[in-house]
Amino acid sequence: KIENEKIGPIKGFFEVDFPSVMERKMKAIQKFPILKSMLLPCVKNDSGTAFCQGKYHIISSDLRDSKNVSNLLLSEGCDPLTPTLFLVECVFAYMTKEDSQSLIEELKSLFSDCIFVLYEMVNPNDSFGKMMNKNIEMRGYRLPGFIAFPSLESQSRRFEEAGFALIKAFDMLQVFDGFILTEELERMSSIEPLDELEEWELIMTHYCFVLAASGSTCEKFLE
Repeated sequence: KIENEKIGPIKGFFEVDFPSVMERKMKAIQKFPILKSMLLPCVKNDSGTAFCQGKYHIISSDLRDSKNVSNLLLSEGCDPLTPTLFLVECVFAYMTKEDSQSLIEELKSLFSDCIFVLYEMVNPNDSFGKMMNKNIEMRGYRLPGFIAFPSLESQSRRFEEAGFALIKAFDMLQVFDGFILTEELERMSSIEPLDELEEWELIMTHYCFVLAASGSTCEKFLE
């Protein structure tokens, strides 16, 4: 959508995930006409990565191997001198504290002007948080990062310890109440009115939105 609407001088989109996940995404691109027209053909190389039209790079890697991630980003043409945004959506919850911190520190050391946008679970220790964790465990998954970073303060601290100069953290209820335009709220309400307000607010306070910037361009953007 960003590329289609020509929003800003963007050099590229680089997506990193497990090889099996990336194979499914390649199949999804081939399945939907709008994606096929924008992104195909995709050219795969020996490392398992692929470059598609629309400046889209698919990188197959285990995020726990931070050095391999940074090497593949460089080999695919991700410019460390260009201000870079890292979007992390419900990923670090599945990683250990050591692995996620290693990745943050590795990327910050390589990209001196960057901003992390983090969307994660928080508040694992109240009754609702314990239920969330239990439901995931029943599916055979673990959430070590959910436990290791239980609050907005701990999420902010992880970026402070990695050397980020400017950090802002909110739960999603704060984001909804404070940052979404009235016109957008009215548009969403017209699509599907919200009736279970208490439950919805409870869910929203168990997810967070964290922004962490380092470098003059990204810090200015976040101010």
